[in-house]
Formats: sequence, structure tokens, C-alpha cells
Amino acid sequence: MQRRWASHLAAYPAIYVAACVALTASLLGFDAAWPSLVSALIFASATAAGAYLLDRAKLRRSWLDPADQAAQPERFAAIERHQGAIRLASFASLACAGVLALVFARGSFDLFGLRFHAHLLALAPISTLIGVFIYAGRPRRERPRPKDLLALKNAFVALGIASFAASTALLWPLTTPNPAPLLAIGVGAIVTARVFADAILCDLDDAPADRAYRTRTFPVALGASVSWRFALGVRATTAIALAVLMPAPPVPRCAWALATLASTLILFVRRPSPARDWVEAALAIEAVVVLAITLTAR
Repeated sequence: MQRRWASHLAAYPAIYVAACVALTASLLGFDAAWPSLVSALIFASATAAGAYLLDRAKLRRSWLDPADQAAQPERFAAIERHQGAIRLASFASLACAGVLALVFARGSFDLFGLRFHAHLLALAPISTLIGVFIYAGRPRRERPRPKDLLALKNAFVALGIASFAASTALLWPLTTPNPAPLLAIGVGAIVTARVFADAILCDLDDAPADRAYRTRTFPVALGASVSWRFALGVRATTAIALAVLMPAPPVPRCAWALATLASTLILFVRRPSPARDWVEAALAIEAVVVLAITLTAR
């Protein structure tokens, strides 16, 4: 029962996004004290939880998505039953994230001759609200939403999470000031590719409902077996790229490469069904292991 409610209330995607922040910060050159790291991860989790809860509860009862009901009937029923409270929890979580950013974020970085300051992170909850509404704020009508389009669905989520993770790592700050542009681009590409692949695996659970409601995901277009192989291949490729190509600090770079390969191998052998909670929890476990190794090696 507790595990189901943790899944219903977006606990797993919240820790997944926090793990993306840890992944980004460690590869860019982690340089922060524990209190700063903890506050940044709480900020990331609160923002992600608010976003996912709002995506599930919607802004109005009439906007609840019948595709969600077909894909996750137990979760949909629980959310519909407590929709007002869950929507309130979403707004409270986003508000707490904004306050945390105002209180704890202190950094800045330069990009293309412009300086970006930490207070911009307080706008993350607002941009999250906008992103959730654009992605799938209402049920599908005549025109498809980003959620309904093959590859765009995954790219929308991957780019959003990777951008959020990079902004948090640089503006909190959790890294050394102004990392090299080539390193920042490479880390952004790695995180985007990892989230893109994980989003494919998460879509496996919803394939029958997505097919019925004309949502074009990789499992719908390619089938479950090909989607498994493609997503795990992308994950393995990111691990190899980390080990061989990335100019990131050697300890976190090698640790993340090994952790990614290990979790990919476990997923390949087990092929869990449902896959979503396993995939989201895997990155969090990797983050804990790699951060422990990175901090020990400092």
C-alpha cells in the first residue's frame, strides 16, 4: 500500500529529477558542502513532485485525461478521489521550491556574454507550470499535444529535466564556477540522452492505453522488444561516452559510467514489468553510490 501511494504521489519521479541534478553536478565538477547539496536536492524533488502531481491531477476536473485512466486505473481513481488535495499539494510543493531557491541559491554563471543569477531559479516553479500545461494540460482533442508525438514526447521531458538539472547545478551552485563550455555541452547531452532512454522504458507500461488513445510512443511504434533494446542501447552508449570521451573529472566520470552499465545490465536481465518505478529508482541508487564515491575521493 505504501509503495503504491509513493508511486501515485510522484515520489519516484521526484527523486529521479533530484538524481539528475546530482549527475549533472558531479560531472561538471562537484564543489559544494553537504548543506548546499541537501537543500538543492530538496528543491529539485519539490519542483519535480509539484510538476508530476499537477500533470496527474490537472487544473480542472474536466481536464483529467481518459488516457491516464486507461493506462493507470488504480492511480487515476486515487487521484480523482483526492484531486483537490493533490492539486493543493502540487502548488504547495512548487511554492516551497520557490522559497528554497530564494533562500539558499547563491550562484551565477556567464553564458554568451550574459550573466545569469541564482534568483532565476525561483522562477522554476512557474516555468514548470507552463511546461506541464503545454505538455499535456488537457486531454487530446483534434490536434495532438507534445505528449502524443513520437520522439517529441521523450525529447520534451528529457530537455526539460536536463535544463533544470544544469540550471540548479550551476546557480545553486553545486559546481566550480563557470565550467568549460565543451564540458557543459557534453554533460547536457549525456543527461538528455539518459532521460530520453529512461522515458522510453517508462512508456512500456502504458503502451496499450497509448495505442488506444493515439499517443505515439516508441513501444507503440516499434513494439516492446525493440524499445527495450533501443533504450538500453542508448543507456550503454552514454556510459561508454562518459568513460571514453567526456572531459569530466575522472572519479565521477568513471563511477557514473560503471553505475550506468550495471543498472543497464540489471534491467536487461530482469526486464521488470511494470518498469517505471524500477527505472526511476535506478538513477537515484546510482546517484547515492556515485556521490558517496566522489565525496570520499575529495
